[in-house]
Amino acid sequence: MFRRDFLKAATLTSAGLMIPTSFSQLATAEETKPLFRFVHLTDIHVQPERGGSAGMTKCLQAVEALDPKPDFILTGGDLIYDAGGPEYNRGNQLFQLYKHIIADHTGVPVYHCVGNHDVFGWSRKAELDTKNPLFGKGLMQDHLELEKTYYAFDHNGWRFYVLDSIQPTVEKRYKYTAGLDEEQLAWLQADLAAKPAETPAVVVTQFPILTVTSLRKQPEKLGEDFYVAGGPGMFSNSLEMGQLLHKHNVRLALSGHLHEIDRIERGNVTYICDGAVCGGWWYGPNIDSGFEVQEGFGVIDVHSDGTFDHHYVDYGWEAVKTSKG
Repeated sequence: MFRRDFLKAATLTSAGLMIPTSFSQLATAEETKPLFRFVHLTDIHVQPERGGSAGMTKCLQAVEALDPKPDFILTGGDLIYDAGGPEYNRGNQLFQLYKHIIADHTGVPVYHCVGNHDVFGWSRKAELDTKNPLFGKGLMQDHLELEKTYYAFDHNGWRFYVLDSIQPTVEKRYKYTAGLDEEQLAWLQADLAAKPAETPAVVVTQFPILTVTSLRKQPEKLGEDFYVAGGPGMFSNSLEMGQLLHKHNVRLALSGHLHEIDRIERGNVTYICDGAVCGGWWYGPNIDSGFEVQEGFGVIDVHSDGTFDHHYVDYGWEAVKTSKG
């Protein structure tokens, strides 16, 4: 139903423009051969409805077919849809489904990041069952065998930080907000400070640290003013976080959540918000912003000189159900 394009060395900005993402276009083929490759799969929202299981399977098949094959999969959160309500069985079954699809369809190692839809019982509509031992992030941690929802690992001379950007709040419409809690921030600051200065790093979060995709225009309400989309659109302390990352040789900050794509260069940090594996919630491409963003994932080729290339892959999914009606 939707015409598919494979986007090479380009990404769709929030302004709907195509921009190249390679910084080594004049180098020889040998010089541009990547040190390693990894993929960024965010906002999968796996579910048995709307063909979501088949969609995730097709996505993993596309990952397996990449040449060169990625060393690992880095997820960006919102692995399932949805654990937010009060029903334990729903979230439990979805995490089981998620694990089974990964086990059956890829041998590539997977590093899991938590998203707001992965948190049990935090829906703004839910009567919260706080007595359940798996309440909150415990359900995801139990299924995916995570000691904590944030951690770091090293790969081929790079350090990767998988962060938990989902924090509880009782003061707003949503029961969560974007950011790091004090314990996690202290851990990140200490680890970055202890990391060799020459070691480049990558961070991944569900909520963007910095993005323009969270901006929405409502002329009928606000004239020509902009506002940040409902719910946590990005970190409220993006300036301070950016200064921290810049100071400690973090080259790339990956995120999702908005189901859109943009790229921002600030200091020596590149902020990339990737489109969603599920597109528009498995109903087809995401068109919430007025631009069509296909179901897809990010491919990152890392080079020995500390640079990287990013491109977004439309893996060819055709929605089974294209409307909510």
